[in-house]
Amino acid sequence: MKLAILLVAALFSGPIARAQDAGASDSRSREIRNWGTVRDPMELGQFVEKGNSLTATVTGGGADFSQFDRTAPSVVREVDGDFIATLTVEPGMQPAGVAMTSNKVVWNSAGLLIEVDKDNFIRLELSIRKHGEKFDNRLWAHRVVKGDAKWDQPVLKAWDPTKPVHFRIQRTGAKFKWAYSYDKLAWTELAPFEAAKWPQKLNAGVAFVNLTSAPSRATVSDLVIKKPE
Repeated sequence: MKLAILLVAALFSGPIARAQDAGASDSRSREIRNWGTVRDPMELGQFVEKGNSLTATVTGGGADFSQFDRTAPSVVREVDGDFIATLTVEPGMQPAGVAMTSNKVVWNSAGLLIEVDKDNFIRLELSIRKHGEKFDNRLWAHRVVKGDAKWDQPVLKAWDPTKPVHFRIQRTGAKFKWAYSYDKLAWTELAPFEAAKWPQKLNAGVAFVNLTSAPSRATVSDLVIKKPE
């Protein structure tokens, strides 16, 4: 009996100061080759991988990724130490239906996700919002460090909606830099920030948000997570 108790304790012991792998124990988690582990607790997403791209269709009804709502599907992998993560969001998102949030914004978004836990994460995304019959595109730069949330959402004035937009997040120690580009050559840097208490190991990947009553569809491609040169 003592041996059995020791074995169980060993299985469930370990460091707590690391990225939470909330999807690992969920039977609905699965791996997508070249992308990572699917996190989809409400089974809202359907994923199709084709070449270097991944298309996600998310059921309508409201799927967000925030401190208070983690229903949006994501696909992540564990990253250790310094890294550079890049991702392309392809054109084609067109939110429909009615808003499922109190601010009445009809919103779809997709982009890079860096995550430790619900109180520590980064989202750098392309968001498409619908106002009447018109669509409005914005950058969604959202960071939460120790529960303190800050965000920016400038209009991407130079973006051609028929072309992709590219995102980049770089970690060097406690410092994070993030940027976006229309051509992968000229990058627009956002204000860097520090997350001194974040662990060496965290999760990096993509998230798909749908805050409408209708299904959403978004395609991302060319996810690269590598060590800085």
